[in-house]
Amino acid sequence: MTRSESSAGRWLSRLYSRRGMASALIILLLVLLIFFGILSLVTAAADLRLSRKRAEWNQEYYLADAKATQITASLDQYCRTLGAADLESPALEDLLGKRLGAMANVSEFEIFPDGSSIRLVILTGADSDTKQEIRMELIIRTGQLAGDLERLTITGWNQRQQAAQSEDTGGGVWKG
Repeated sequence: MTRSESSAGRWLSRLYSRRGMASALIILLLVLLIFFGILSLVTAAADLRLSRKRAEWNQEYYLADAKATQITASLDQYCRTLGAADLESPALEDLLGKRLGAMANVSEFEIFPDGSSIRLVILTGADSDTKQEIRMELIIRTGQLAGDLERLTITGWNQRQQAAQSEDTGGGVWKG
């Protein structure tokens, strides 16, 4: 074997090893592309589930808020139609209790007489279908009003949300 043949043999062996390295790099690149492709698909699916849940929460909130606004407007309108005798504290307590008990959107209410006013605590939106609740605190002034005082004043308006129940699909958890 001559010197030129041995250098050619070394050159060929280096060429073959470089081809092997290039193949290994291409395989590694493909594995990485597949990994990041799957990762992006999983992330997109999780984002879709979260956005649907968020849209459902927003819809339930605005539904509960609309119910609470309707109750407040109805009570304000009702108090405007009452006569002077009905606007005294004991009579007004009874009338408001009957009125709130007849409203479909009211799930709970409490009436607290407080001298020249009545404090109402009303909970709405807490039925079996919705997870959103609005808790309102209202003050209704009794008797004749002086000047431009409003009969009904909103002192509290709080949104509460029931804890989210996780759907037990068992996906991804190995029980073995």
